[in-house]
Amino acid sequence: MGQHFACFERKNEKKAWLELRTSSLEYHDPMHHASHRHRIRCQSDRPTAPVPATTRRHCLGLGLSPFVAFASPTQSPPPNSPPLKNSALDRLFAEAMHSGMEDYEARLAGTKERLFADATSIARQEAATGSRPLAVPPRYTCLEVGIGTGPNLRYLRDVPNIRVLGLEPNEYMQPYLAAEASKQQVEMEVIPGYSEEIPLEDGAVDLVVCTLVLCSVRDVGRSLSEMARVLKPGGRLLVIEHVRSSDPGLVRLGQAVFNPLQQLLADGCHLDRDAFRDVPEAREQFELAGLERFDVPGLGVLSPHVAGLLLRTSDEN
Repeated sequence: MGQHFACFERKNEKKAWLELRTSSLEYHDPMHHASHRHRIRCQSDRPTAPVPATTRRHCLGLGLSPFVAFASPTQSPPPNSPPLKNSALDRLFAEAMHSGMEDYEARLAGTKERLFADATSIARQEAATGSRPLAVPPRYTCLEVGIGTGPNLRYLRDVPNIRVLGLEPNEYMQPYLAAEASKQQVEMEVIPGYSEEIPLEDGAVDLVVCTLVLCSVRDVGRSLSEMARVLKPGGRLLVIEHVRSSDPGLVRLGQAVFNPLQQLLADGCHLDRDAFRDVPEAREQFELAGLERFDVPGLGVLSPHVAGLLLRTSDEN
């Protein structure tokens, strides 16, 4: 759960899986018991953006795969960004996200299945009915902001001709993400960076996915504006976030008490945020009528949630 400002340092070049600039590389995959080697193609010839951009989630193996391409992380963070984090903490957080989210994902599975099915229904319908005259349907491009270890890839694996872009600055998430992409047979590209400056052109994607991210970004308003900018006309934002309790009782009190510790241990996660009530850009950039509020049983101070599939305000009829 938190904004990840990962440090891609040259001194780590001794680790082959961090050699993102090479056109191709071989590495040993310790996530498998048998010793074998894989080969992956890295897209080092793509144009670089002025600044990379993204975030990641929270809540509480090295396995690159041919399904994942990694962009070259050559730029520096925005001038007003927080200091780069300790790589040891980034590694620990990635391990925690990989091994400690099963219960949360199980509790939210029904909500995610419904939202992802609605979000990708147009692409599925076109493929099923053959409404497109082309032999191969056009690419359906999904950007996930703060993709982490890839828990949402399972909901995209059946979307015809999908291309997934994962915005994720924590380099230690990448081996887990690559393994999940290979498992789900989803082609994707990882883009290091920050949600406040997404390195994509205007109107570049059909869908933006943002789950457990806004709690930890440095600038919520700017992040939401960037997500709206990169969406195509008619594109939508799929969002699931834990938020501040609307009931001034024990849960809100607990959020206030534990908020400083949560920020420290959960990569900058704020328990007391509610972006869709507090941030003007949320109402300015997206139609909030489709946003639902609910509590997830058993999550304590993380129970209050919002979720929805939001249309850009500029696309309203």
